[in-house]
Amino acid sequence: MELRKKQGWSQEELAERLGVSRQAVSKWESGQTLPDMDKVLLLSEVFGVSTDYLLKEDVMVTGDSASAVRLVTGEEAEAFLQVKRQTAGCIGLAASACILSPVCLLLLAAGQSSGTFAISGGMAAGIGLAVLLVIVAAAVYCFITCGMKTRPFHSLDEEDIRLDRSVADMVRQRREEFAPAYGRQNAASACLCVVAAIPLLVAALQGDGEMLIVSALCVTLLLVAIAVYGFIRVGVVWHSMQTLLQEGEHTSGVKKNRRAIAVFSTAYWLVATAGFLILVEVDGGWQSTRLYWPVAGILFGAVMVVMAEVARRK
Repeated sequence: MELRKKQGWSQEELAERLGVSRQAVSKWESGQTLPDMDKVLLLSEVFGVSTDYLLKEDVMVTGDSASAVRLVTGEEAEAFLQVKRQTAGCIGLAASACILSPVCLLLLAAGQSSGTFAISGGMAAGIGLAVLLVIVAAAVYCFITCGMKTRPFHSLDEEDIRLDRSVADMVRQRREEFAPAYGRQNAASACLCVVAAIPLLVAALQGDGEMLIVSALCVTLLLVAIAVYGFIRVGVVWHSMQTLLQEGEHTSGVKKNRRAIAVFSTAYWLVATAGFLILVEVDGGWQSTRLYWPVAGILFGAVMVVMAEVARRK
């Protein structure tokens, strides 16, 4: 009775979840009868407690025990999955747009330098930066709007949750149905990332013309952007189901370390940006820093992999 009231359920609602009558629940709570063992197991799943906790008469119910695991209803799970499906494509497009944002600036700068475009360096830089900022602003708008849509469900990825057996079976079935498409899209995106290096290799073999190399770089960025869109579009949907089932990187142990990872990520990129600005100021140019961000990105990825593995083992 205490556990039921803490969830805010009536006897009818609990009875419906257990597949029994309201009278049966009433008799259990009043001590007139005892539930069968299969119902005891189902009760332990519904409330997120052990069978010993339910059966031992000398154990007192505490608020911590009842609220340690939050039960997610079928309606909430369905709404969460639907929002993730709706926002997956938008998030993927926004991320791809960020990757493509410097293309205009690169082309204009190379065209002006090689004489392909009859414009001044200041105009090339101004137009390129304006386009870059507009694209990034549009991407940020997409990120924020998608975040607002998913904000009511942030607790699902932060708290320990539990699903009814029927809801968990529904999520697992959808995951199994989605798994082939998830695998195909990830394989295609991975192949695109490998193929993305070909334009740069071809440009390097053809000659050292600045416009040719920059154009090849832009094609590489386009291929990478398409790959990233594919990764994110299916990844968001897949991870929404993993979140509900608390599997993969969404287990309880990983959740506890997520705040530390977020703090590290913010601090890392702030320090990296400060280091980049200092390096540019000291060297007095941009040429010597062309490998800075690729190296910073690779190091960041390596550290994140290590931190995720440590969190998983804990």
